[in-house]
Amino acid sequence: MRLGRSGGAPRGTSSRPRSTGTRTQRRTTSTGGTGMPSGGVPKGGCGGILLMGVILLAVMFLGGGLPGGDGGGGTSGGTAERTDLVGAEAITADDLDPTDRAELQRFTDDLANDVNDYWGAQYPATYGGSYEPPEYFPFNPVNPQRDLSCGQRLSPQVLASNAIYCPAGDYITWDEYYLFPKLRVNFGQAAVGVVLAHEWGHAIQGPVRARVEGSTTIFKELQADCFAGAWVKNVQDDKSSLLNPFDQNDLDGAVAGFLLLRDPPGTDPNARGAHGSAFDRIGSFEDGLINGPDYCAAYREGSGDRPRITPLSFTADDESGGNLDYDTSVDVVVNALNEFYSETLIDVLGEAQLGLDEYRSSLNGVTACPDAIDGIIFYCEATTTVSWDADQLQAIHNDIGDFAVSQLFAHEYGHAIMDLIGFQGTGEEIELAADCLAGAWSAAVNSGQLEVPDPLNQSASVPLEMSPGDLDEGLATMLRFRHPDGGGNRSSDEADLFERSRSFQVGFFGNANTCVQ
Repeated sequence: MRLGRSGGAPRGTSSRPRSTGTRTQRRTTSTGGTGMPSGGVPKGGCGGILLMGVILLAVMFLGGGLPGGDGGGGTSGGTAERTDLVGAEAITADDLDPTDRAELQRFTDDLANDVNDYWGAQYPATYGGSYEPPEYFPFNPVNPQRDLSCGQRLSPQVLASNAIYCPAGDYITWDEYYLFPKLRVNFGQAAVGVVLAHEWGHAIQGPVRARVEGSTTIFKELQADCFAGAWVKNVQDDKSSLLNPFDQNDLDGAVAGFLLLRDPPGTDPNARGAHGSAFDRIGSFEDGLINGPDYCAAYREGSGDRPRITPLSFTADDESGGNLDYDTSVDVVVNALNEFYSETLIDVLGEAQLGLDEYRSSLNGVTACPDAIDGIIFYCEATTTVSWDADQLQAIHNDIGDFAVSQLFAHEYGHAIMDLIGFQGTGEEIELAADCLAGAWSAAVNSGQLEVPDPLNQSASVPLEMSPGDLDEGLATMLRFRHPDGGGNRSSDEADLFERSRSFQVGFFGNANTCVQ
């Protein structure tokens, strides 16, 4: 995030009327110190969030692009280094025992054949005409069995840890030695399938088939993500003759993998090789997952509707690389949330803020909530208070970024609003509404409409704005942490990551009112 210094010229419209805002004082038991995140975020009373593993997907030529291929993730000027919000243990085919290696090969064959069968049935219905399948095969960069070219010879080193579609040769190939064992062992089946389905999306776009026009790489990349989601929808609808539907862990991991595939923050979406932020790529993938291939085929470059692209660039105000320090992050986020919800809070509480309660577990700090359990941040119904463990929250800030603080606070404020307006719904519906409200609040920040006290001049106000990478940090926080059963059997009706990220986007591209209808 960043603090505007130009008088707060608006960049859009806010979902809520602007208020003057009040600087919120918070109770602290101590300062200093950090700790590793653990515990949870209680909701609707007291509960918690749990650290989850997330998934790594194939990096398709992130460094420079494939001659005659589908491009890569090149960057433009003014970008930040891409920090990995996910990771994986290096696994090769040699690390697998013979049985596991044979099983992976069989599963990969079934995946490839299934994606091809899917398009054999769907291509005539989507584009008309007959479907001519591309050639497809695995490649072993350690022991190559054939020479490959795509306008020029492709070395085994170029193909290692990659999956590609080559228009010049009309073939799809993938690294079976480094890439797929790593994906399968670390992250599950859907990760492998999404990589293949993405490349098949490029084959559908190519000159042999639909001849999709587009002057920018990012348009075709996001459409290929959408096609990958459409294929997953087919599997989940139990229409595959070769594959069973993926389980929820696989699906959650497939979504989370786009956090690694994202472009470096600040990348110009018009740059050659741009693939999109994780926020944009997940949105396109979910377009296909929810709506199917016709929706993806209707993508139009530059339409502003689909695919949606949310470019953010660095400015001279981003002295810290787009991350405010921890204490400033907490202060400006709380003030901006109070401003965003000022009308509702005044109507219900008679004041434009909730109670705030910061504590440090490392110093035996305790919360103001009578039913509190150990956790990072939570809304307490009994006291209408938001409490947080500064040790754990500061560690998350340091690990992910300042918008992780924003996402966690915005989600808790969403729960508070649900409680204060008497929203009736299941635990899952409340979770999704809170994510939606977090998205609506994030849109208000993105528009530059929320003003906060200037840390350098407390008598003045400045607009709070997004920096490149903030939306990805918010999604990383959402995807990394899950809610265990914090009372009331919440885990049994908990929303999955597909639904949560989609609800966030609904709020971001809509408004707060759509979240509670």
